Amino acid sequence: VSQSRYSRKTQSIADMRRQAEETAKATQMQAESVAVSATKVVELREVMRQIEQIEAIDFNALADTDPQQAIRLQAAHTRLLAQKEAKQREVYETQQQARALTAHERQRALSQAAEELKRALPDFTPQMAQKIRENTKAYGFTDAELENVTDHRLVLALRDAMAWRELQAKKPEAMKKVAEAPKVIRPQAPAPKRENQSALDRLRKTGRASELINLL
Repeated sequence: VSQSRYSRKTQSIADMRRQAEETAKATQMQAESVAVSATKVVELREVMRQIEQIEAIDFNALADTDPQQAIRLQAAHTRLLAQKEAKQREVYETQQQARALTAHERQRALSQAAEELKRALPDFTPQMAQKIRENTKAYGFTDAELENVTDHRLVLALRDAMAWRELQAKKPEAMKKVAEAPKVIRPQAPAPKRENQSALDRLRKTGRASELINLL
């Protein structure tokens, strides 16, 4: 038994370590993806700023005063438009990667929470989950908020809250049953008959056997 308990404890520690490593790795990848996406956004904004500067120029007037400069700026404008399209694609791709990592991490967190919940509450069923969900909505939670629950401890707390609400709901019914229950009347010992008491008094005075027979 001790060896089995030690094995379970060792396995639990190994699982916790693995989960912590996976969480740290996923967090790092998310941070890197967000940083790359932010850099791409900054680069896109800079390209768009340069495009706006060129488009603000009066090319008709510039062509009259400096035709060569007008030609160079028009070529630069064309290159910037191509860069803008490329940067927009890069921003979109990096944002998609960040969303994919977020979805993957969320799914991993949900799977981990399900495993921990199963260990903490072996009799947990989909029916119980639905019941807890409906009960929690009484506090104003939405489906979207409940779908983002990834901590099994919160589920346990919600389960306890549901049990407390059910107990409180049953109290008036229990009190009503107690009030309506018929009262138990305890039987009382019959009072001694007067003639028996007289016979007992005579027996005490005379001590005769005949008085004892009368008493019996």
